[in-house]
Amino acid sequence: MFKRPPSYPRQGCSICKTLRVVVAMAVFVLVLASFSFDLGLLKGIQFTDMFATIVGVGFMVVLGWRIWIEFIRKG
Repeated sequence: MFKRPPSYPRQGCSICKTLRVVVAMAVFVLVLASFSFDLGLLKGIQFTDMFATIVGVGFMVVLGWRIWIEFIRKG
């Protein structure tokens, strides 16, 4: 009836990890939107500008990191 868990260490699947992150971010956005619409706490925040800034900074960080890995650290 009750099976024992496997005795070997389970390896995390990358798709499962990505799915968990996406679901967590979706829940966060829903909670944020709920607070914004229901309570009016976040009226002064420009979410479009903030999202664009976060995406732009993230792109620059990833680009800089890849340049560091490919060209600077190699040599």
